[in-house]
Amino acid sequence: MGSGRIDTNGALHDTLGRYAEQGRSAPGYDLTGAPDEPPAEINGLYYRYQDGDAVVADARGKAVPVPQDFDGLVLNLAEEGEDGYHQDPRASYSTMKRFLATNPALFKWQSENPREQSKAMGFGSEVHAALLGTPMPVEEIDPTEGVEGVDPDRYAVTDEFTDFRSAAAKAFKANAEAQGKEAVVRAKYDQMVAEVEAKRADRRAVREAKAAERAARIAAIKAAVDAHPTARALLDQPGNAEVSFYTHNEDGIGQRGRVDYLPDYVEGKRTVLVDVKTAEDPSPEAFARHAIDLGYYVQAGHYTESIKALRGEEMMPDFAFIVVGSKAPHQVAVYRLPADVVEAGRVNAARATRELDQCRRTNHWPGIKDQVLDIGGYARAKIGAPTTGRSRAPQAHPLDFAMKTFEMPIPDSLEAF
Repeated sequence: MGSGRIDTNGALHDTLGRYAEQGRSAPGYDLTGAPDEPPAEINGLYYRYQDGDAVVADARGKAVPVPQDFDGLVLNLAEEGEDGYHQDPRASYSTMKRFLATNPALFKWQSENPREQSKAMGFGSEVHAALLGTPMPVEEIDPTEGVEGVDPDRYAVTDEFTDFRSAAAKAFKANAEAQGKEAVVRAKYDQMVAEVEAKRADRRAVREAKAAERAARIAAIKAAVDAHPTARALLDQPGNAEVSFYTHNEDGIGQRGRVDYLPDYVEGKRTVLVDVKTAEDPSPEAFARHAIDLGYYVQAGHYTESIKALRGEEMMPDFAFIVVGSKAPHQVAVYRLPADVVEAGRVNAARATRELDQCRRTNHWPGIKDQVLDIGGYARAKIGAPTTGRSRAPQAHPLDFAMKTFEMPIPDSLEAF
């Protein structure tokens, strides 16, 4: 499989070497050239050096076909489109967490029947763009504002008559109906058009007011994050925002991810990957629950292990969440998960990837298992059933630590990370 790593002696990226053998590389391009050379286009991809890495990047910010055997980093890759990030079949963190949260049959159905992006998700994307300096999502605006217009082909408009009582007017109306149209006088037609435009103007005003309110919220959130010393220090590290990565696990199964902010690797220092989250409740108690319920622990485990392997880092990277309240006063906190929780994320990411791959290869998607239900002590007491000698011993969920409140102190500087 391909590798995204170039050693310090400037050896050829083995993926590019394979491309050259197949006659797919740009003639005369030498990967041992100066690191500051502009990207070279090879098979529709753009390769360049970045701190010892072979980075594949689409310099135009468009979707490009990332080879399925490619392991490496991708900059400026479009999210959507035929070859966009979200269309790639390799297992991502969001794929893993959805697979872990349900049974394979339901996962398959949900994948084939995706939900539309919620308003909260759209707002989160805008916050990401504001904080990370990436392009703001473009809102597609319906010029009709959802109000059906007056179809001129449906009507036969007359400027000659003000009503249809005269013989000539009746003849005009009959002729219009023979053509499948409705006869209307000019005043009525203009009134219908004016009513439609008035409704559209009202809706446009509401939409623009909401957009202005949303922009003000995003500006306030950015100001709050900028004022938080640790959050600002994390985002001020030399590095890149929205970096996509592709790798293969120990089973040879393709995986992918997108780091909100990936700092440059500094030898001898532990890299701190950064992820930005918006939350209605940014408190440590709430985020500790969300870290498990929403699969953030899987994200931390998957991302840190993948980046370590891709960049050959000496130490396992750390993972910091910048959590900002979506509502005023937009409190900000920086959280890390305990090491054992992140390790559980790595284990569960590997399990989800392995089991999902098996489902795909065999096209077998099992649903809910037949089982003897475990009825808890409270319910048994309520109906008068014995609470001892239960048919099945209560099983502690392996992630019961989720309900604990962890102390995650905010360091005074990045050195504490």
